[in-house]
Amino acid sequence: MIGETMAEAQGSVRTKALRRIAIIVVVVSLSVTALIGIITLLTGGDFGETQGRIMLTTLVIGVFGVLALCDLAIAGRRYEWAGYVGILASAAALAICLLLIWDDNSSQYPDALWKTLWLATIAATSLAQANLLLLLADRRRTAVRVGLWATLGLIALLAVLIALLVLTDGEIGSDGYARFLGTVAILDVLGTIVVPVIGAILRDGGQEQPARPDGELAVTLPPETAEALTRIAAARGIPSTVLAAEVLGDFAQAHPTDAP
Repeated sequence: MIGETMAEAQGSVRTKALRRIAIIVVVVSLSVTALIGIITLLTGGDFGETQGRIMLTTLVIGVFGVLALCDLAIAGRRYEWAGYVGILASAAALAICLLLIWDDNSSQYPDALWKTLWLATIAATSLAQANLLLLLADRRRTAVRVGLWATLGLIALLAVLIALLVLTDGEIGSDGYARFLGTVAILDVLGTIVVPVIGAILRDGGQEQPARPDGELAVTLPPETAEALTRIAAARGIPSTVLAAEVLGDFAQAHPTDAP
């Protein structure tokens, strides 16, 4: 327990640094592209092709930057690999978008590249949604866990259904297929809204700690450690004092003293 919690605390600090870097990159990118767009619009004549490309560039950087931030929310947690996969999917989709926007010969690219763009966008969007929900993966309430994994299954199913439409150029899209896809999409949205609400209501209650004959012990922690401990406890839905007691209790059991 003590080793796992220390690892989580280090991951939490690393996650905070990564989030800060990602936010700075996204904000700077958006600011630069927006500034270029404003200068182009104010100093140019009629709204032309270059202005349109700048606006599209600003849009796609903003969209995929937000998706990457959603993926980064799971960094340092149990399923952080899903966040990294999501970031890769967003980066791939962004790179293809920028290529298609600025290459004058984009209309000559094969259909395979366009399908790759759509598939990468579907993956990036689905993973960003799933990674936000995976923040509840450590919750112990049955209703939260069942709702979470059911919704994740719906997200995956919806992504597969849309991807099949892309791969078959819509030929698979019969009336029954469209109805089924719409049903899955509605349930997907419903689960995405309801599960976090249930998670907020049904918090994992911390068990009362038995009184110790030695009384209470006050410990002063470094700010980084205290912040990480508070964040981990909040993610698990228990008070930080309960988590600290568990860690210290496990440490005491793992290192018994020989003193009488």
